[in-house]
Amino acid sequence: MKKRWNRRTALVLFAVLLAACAAATAQDSRNPASDTGWLGVLLGDVQQAESSDENPGVRVRRVLEDGPAMKAGFRAGDIIKEVDGTLVNSTSELIQAISGLDSGAWIAMKIERRGKSREIRARLDRRPEQTAGLKYREGYVGIQAIDLPETLRTHFGAPEGNGVMISEVDDGSPGQVSGLELGDLVFEVDGQPVRSSGHLRELLGSGGVGNELEIRVMRAGLEIVVETAVLDVPDEIREQSDRMLQEMRRRRSTGRQGRNPGD
Repeated sequence: MKKRWNRRTALVLFAVLLAACAAATAQDSRNPASDTGWLGVLLGDVQQAESSDENPGVRVRRVLEDGPAMKAGFRAGDIIKEVDGTLVNSTSELIQAISGLDSGAWIAMKIERRGKSREIRARLDRRPEQTAGLKYREGYVGIQAIDLPETLRTHFGAPEGNGVMISEVDDGSPGQVSGLELGDLVFEVDGQPVRSSGHLRELLGSGGVGNELEIRVMRAGLEIVVETAVLDVPDEIREQSDRMLQEMRRRRSTGRQGRNPGD
């Protein structure tokens, strides 16, 4: 049994998120497959202000399912500091370092994970010829939320411009186990202000499977801090979302075919 307000809405939103990830991955299909190294991650630069040292590194925003990075144990949110002993401070530097190696090569990387330094060895793979079907590994906490007008956010005590209300908590999910409840006003995830329900989905989905997130909520006028684990999306939700995504693509394709070129 699940605590919920609108389960179908949650599945639709998850399917849309998968579609967005697929679209982002599809952009890489312009690059032909080659024998150069490929790690299978979506990267982002780290601002100097976010780093505690002079070497900010490169953030792993997403990890592709069953790719070299996932097999090596990378998590979304990891910050890559070094590749084979060479410092990297931008996505371009990291891409250059990896693409200069052959597929099948082993590399040693120094990373920072939630404030702690560690080393990971990964075996690079060959970039797939078709990348449009690849999926990012999504984190699952088991909550959904709705947006609120600013007046209600203020009424419940959230900071100005931030906060969404939990509308669904899956039974047995990490969110329920950690103590999150229907009606909680989530306004911060791991130090990041929550601006909308879509932003909350992005923060949780990219939270890094295997990590723990610190979530700040307002409940009955009190600020509460909850730590929750991030797990893989359950097969049941993934399968339903995949079916909805396929249906969305089918309708989109049918719509394009039915258009009059002169319209």
